[in-house]
Formats: sequence, C-alpha cells, structure tokens
Amino acid sequence: MTGYDQLLKQCQLELCLEKMMKPVNSDKICCLTRLLAHYYTVTNDFNRSLKYYKKSINLIILTTNDNNEIADIHHTIGLIYYHKKQQYNLAVKYFKNELNIYELNFNDDKLQLAELYNLIGSCYLKQNKYILALKYYESCLFLYTQCSPLFNCIPIYKLLATLYFQNREYNSAIKYYQKLVINTDNDNVTELNYYYTNIAICYYKKKNSNLAIKYYEKSLLLSTDIFERGNIYYSLGDIYCEQVKYHLAIKYFKMALTTLRNKLNCSIIHRKIGYCYYSIDEYDLSIDHCKKSLIIQEDDDDTIHTMYYIIAFCYEMKNEFDQALEYYKKCLEIKKEFHLSILNILDSIACICYRKKEYNNAIYYWVKMLLQDDWKDKGKF
Repeated sequence: MTGYDQLLKQCQLELCLEKMMKPVNSDKICCLTRLLAHYYTVTNDFNRSLKYYKKSINLIILTTNDNNEIADIHHTIGLIYYHKKQQYNLAVKYFKNELNIYELNFNDDKLQLAELYNLIGSCYLKQNKYILALKYYESCLFLYTQCSPLFNCIPIYKLLATLYFQNREYNSAIKYYQKLVINTDNDNVTELNYYYTNIAICYYKKKNSNLAIKYYEKSLLLSTDIFERGNIYYSLGDIYCEQVKYHLAIKYFKMALTTLRNKLNCSIIHRKIGYCYYSIDEYDLSIDHCKKSLIIQEDDDDTIHTMYYIIAFCYEMKNEFDQALEYYKKCLEIKKEFHLSILNILDSIACICYRKKEYNNAIYYWVKMLLQDDWKDKGKF
C-alpha cells in the first residue's frame, strides 16, 4: 500500500495548491477531491473516503451538474455503507438518491435499475424490514424478466419465497417455492426436498391438510437424512391426528419416535401417541405412552394435568378405581384455580367413590363441586 500512500500525499498537495490558485479551477478541484476519495477507499480509510465523496457531489453540482456522475457517487457511497460499514439505513438513503436521479432523468437501463432495486431490497432485509424488502425484490424481479426471459431469477425466487414465508404470506410463498421446483434439476434432491417441505408447511398453515400431506410425502420420497424424515413423520402424525385419523397418526408418530432421539421430542411424541390411543379407547396403550411421556420429561403444568387426566380416565374405563383416583387427585393438585376441567375431575372422583360405596367421600366431592368459585355463575358443568 506504500504506492497509494504516496499518491494520497501527492493528491492532497495538488488539492491544496489548486485551492490557493486564482482564479479557482473548480473542475480540477472536483476531480482531485473524487480521486482523493478513491485513494482513501483503497487504503480502507472509509470515514475520510465518505467525507470526500460527499464533497465531490457538491462540487459536481456547482460545476458540470452531471446527473450520471452524481448518481454514480451516490452508488459508491451506498456500497461503502453497505459492505464496509454495515450501516444499512444510510446505504438505503444513498441508493434511493441514486434511484431518484435515474427516475427524474428517465433512465431506461432496466438491468441497472434491477440491480439497484436488489441492493435496496437487501438493505431492508438486513434491517428485518421484510415488507419493504419484498416491495423492492418484486420490482427487481419484474425488471430482470423484462431484460431477458432467460435471465437467472433463481436467487430472487429464493429470497421472495423465504421472505413471504417469514411474513406468513403463504400463498405468495407457495407461488415462489413452486417456481423454484419447476426450475430445479431433478438430480438436485436436497433443494427439491427443502422446497417440498416448505410448501407442505405453507399448506398446513393455511389449514389445507390434504395438500400438506401430498407435499410432505413428496419430500419423504427424496429425503435421506434420518432426522429430516423424523420431522416429516412427526408433522404427518400431527395432521392425521387433527383429521381424527388416529390409526394413521399413531403409525407416523411411532416412525418419528424411532428417528427423533431428543429427550423433549420423545416426551411430546409419547404424549401424542397416548392421546391417540385414548381417543380410540385403547386404554392400556394410552396409559403406557402417557406414563412414558411423564417419565422422560416433565412439561408445563397444563401438559402434566392433561396426561394425568387421560391416565385417570383410562383407569376409570378399565374399572381400576384406585389408580383412577390417584391420578384424578394428582390433577387437582396441579389445577388449584377454578377451571371447568376441575368440575369434571371432582365429578369423576365422586362417581368412583359412589361406585366403591364410599358415600361420605362421594358427598364430599360433590359438595366441593358446588362450592367452586364462580360455580353459580357458570350454570352448568
């Protein structure tokens, strides 16, 4: 960098001399100022570089007033703020100044404008301003396609798909993921698998379970990663559970159980399998999986309460009243505040006590039901 240091000194000296000359040669001062800015950029002194680039804009306005030259300097300043200083709000300011100059002067260079929209979109993306980023990326894509129908739009498709997905605009996300599928080679199974999975998630978020299943199954055909497959099995289990197709849900949850070894994941899957068996009156299997869930990982109070309730209900259906009472009482220990589920639990305990001919206990729990806070206002169980 020694050569540039010498050039800097020479340029600074020439600039000082020019400013002392009469009459002032504004064009030469402007050129030297811009040259000095360039040298400071090359030597990574970006603060001085920005200072002289900004001075050069004012000098150009006073001399040639060349709009293309001014736009070019705004672009250079924007790039320094973007790449070198990561000050994206200032980068946007100068890129937009450049854009305004082009628009005022009817610049019809579509490729140049597309690149500028791309940069502005990227600045907003870096600031997590997704809606503004989407606006500029869409404009960028429009201009790219006008430049040439053969233009590689894949990077923009990826950005738009991801942004719409993050912004929960699932229809638009699906649109761009499907474009990516069409434009991806069949041999690129990793990319296709990723797109199919994200399309499936979008359809699931839109409550379109059948299409979600369709794309999860497409993803399964391509995925070789055991953990990826486990996540897909789990998602399919969730969908079938919501569709009240409990046998299918159990099938996929069990497949997920063999692949997802994380302690929390296993606890959740056992819990969901337990719920499915409970829903189809397979009480022994329901109890088994619910207990496994509780042993592996203790969750929040609401989840534990649900597990205890299912276990208690299953024991009650099996006429194993002592075990049912044990778990119903565990439910009550968790749910201290008033909740409609407490009324059901108290009633279940009272009914079991009645069947066991423990009438005093039955009366005690039925009375307790009547004394619950807000009971009279509820008017029903």
